[in-house]
Amino acid sequence: MKRLNKLNSIKKGIKMTRPAIKTIQNLESAFAGELIAHIKYRYFAKLARAAGDEETAKIFEATADQEILHAFGHLNLLYPANSKWKYLLRNI
Repeated sequence: MKRLNKLNSIKKGIKMTRPAIKTIQNLESAFAGELIAHIKYRYFAKLARAAGDEETAKIFEATADQEILHAFGHLNLLYPANSKWKYLLRNI
């Protein structure tokens, strides 16, 4: 809870400390990594299906779905549900 409060304070424009900046950067990098993994697993599913291996394709698709859930977890930390919509829209 303490970390979440600190992230909220950072997002509201309070001066960032060096570790806090790194935390935000790490969360953004992790989010990007999850999206890349999602696309790769979808592509591998496509290849498996084209090769006639439906079972493997379904496994890749299920894994891709998990990567999206991971990405949402990172977004929840970056933009907590109690954030103001104006702030979120300003940062898109």
